[in-house]
Amino acid sequence: MAGSNGGGVIGAGPVRPLEVLLREPGRREDPYALYAELRARGGLVPVEDGTWLAADYESARRILRDPRLSTSNKHNPGHADLRVTALELGFGPLLQLMEDGLLFLDPPDHTRLRRLAGKAFSARVVQAERARLAVMVDELLGAGDGDTYDVVRGLASPSSFGAACEILGVPLADAPTLRPWTDAAVLALDPGNDPGVFVTASVGVGHLLDYFRALLGSRDAWPPGALIGEFRRVEEEDERLTEDEIVLLCVMLLVAGVETTVNLVGNAVRALADDDRAAGRLRDSPDRIPVAVEEFLRYDSPVQFSWRTAVEPVELGDVVVGAGEKVAVVIGSANRDPGRFTDPDVLDVDRADNRHLAFGGGIHVCLGAALARVLTEISIGAVLARFPRLEVVGEPPRKETVTLRGLDSLVLARVP
Repeated sequence: MAGSNGGGVIGAGPVRPLEVLLREPGRREDPYALYAELRARGGLVPVEDGTWLAADYESARRILRDPRLSTSNKHNPGHADLRVTALELGFGPLLQLMEDGLLFLDPPDHTRLRRLAGKAFSARVVQAERARLAVMVDELLGAGDGDTYDVVRGLASPSSFGAACEILGVPLADAPTLRPWTDAAVLALDPGNDPGVFVTASVGVGHLLDYFRALLGSRDAWPPGALIGEFRRVEEEDERLTEDEIVLLCVMLLVAGVETTVNLVGNAVRALADDDRAAGRLRDSPDRIPVAVEEFLRYDSPVQFSWRTAVEPVELGDVVVGAGEKVAVVIGSANRDPGRFTDPDVLDVDRADNRHLAFGGGIHVCLGAALARVLTEISIGAVLARFPRLEVVGEPPRKETVTLRGLDSLVLARVP
């Protein structure tokens, strides 16, 4: 396959790391041509740093479900040395989150925590909040009386963060204090960042850990049904969540879950603004919005890739991934694979067969998926009701992150 030194996939040999490719000019706005090149290579694509890329649907699906491929950073070669260095550089809080947070645990610890946490953070819990979420969205959309409205900053961000705070039991008055800390922590999810970013992220995580430890000790501050209280009370087979486990769960949900939902809402509204037919279809048939949300997840996934490390040699097609070797599962590419989806580059809000990988797969399927789905359903319905036309003002700026894909702002004109 032909290529150039300026971008894209080069020849048939190893490619540059995915985070490097995605930071090339124009890639952050539209990575999908690059993904098509990667899929055309077939199977796993070797990377110059010794890792692998899985860009097609079937490879991605298998890897996400294979227990021999772990999310734990402890399996990475040289982790012990990196751990010492991280502590010396003051990354202790961030290290704790990325070693002991639910997303980075293997069974049996993951199995136990996921089972206990899942009983509290369930679709039932989220559905019980639906009426309150709808009121929140309506109030946010009704705020301001200017000629324009920023869907990301005015709606998606405060509603996602506010919903997570309410479900967790965080007083909404504390949200402005917590938000800068979570914004800093999110940047640590991107590989290849400047060390200064990780220092800032670790400081933010440290503040969040301290905050939730204090909240956990203040039983009088928990509103009825607060998730932090449920975490404290949840019990099965004489197992309980420890204080550290509860605090890390709360931080992980707030950091990763909120940003995913913000990006999903923003990407969905942007997609509808670019497709009058799809927007009209959902205005006329709002009962189709839940089906459309699955298509928004597939079409422009809020999480673009996820890492796995082999704990033992794993044969994937004609490649053997050695123990300690890493694979980047390119979710954004897998969800556009023409070998799995008909017309994958077309937004089809009526798509029926839509087993996308946007929330991952296997034991690490997203714990906050229910909240993301419900809040996006409510937000899309409310935006379409409020805006007879989705007219975007200017070119929406995209966030700097490449692991998580979303807009920093999306301004709509208030037109009759």
